Amino acid sequence: MWGFGIVTALSVFIAVAFHVVLAQSEFQLDRLSRQTAVAQRRYEHARLSVAQLGSPARIVARAEQLGMEPADDIRYLTAPIDVAPGDVGSGGGGSSTPTEDPTGEPGGEWEKVKRHLAAQP
Repeated sequence: MWGFGIVTALSVFIAVAFHVVLAQSEFQLDRLSRQTAVAQRRYEHARLSVAQLGSPARIVARAEQLGMEPADDIRYLTAPIDVAPGDVGSGGGGSSTPTEDPTGEPGGEWEKVKRHLAAQP
């Protein structure tokens, strides 16, 4: 009889302890949910601010405040498609194998310059 009473009391104590731990975990989960909601609102506000600050209308207005004026004509530059980013000797533009040097000779100065450029990454 005493053993049954002790086991019953111990079972109730364990159940109460488990319930306390469960309630504490639920409070922690609620706190984390609130923090997540606040962080999401802050993130959305920051994205809105970035979008507003980067809008073309705002940039034009700020440029006018600084005294800038629109250009008379607009020129668009395009990079050649046939040049790979790692082409040696291309200088970032044009073909990697020149067709002629300023003197008009095909490949004239290229051989002199190429040995210096080949060692460069």
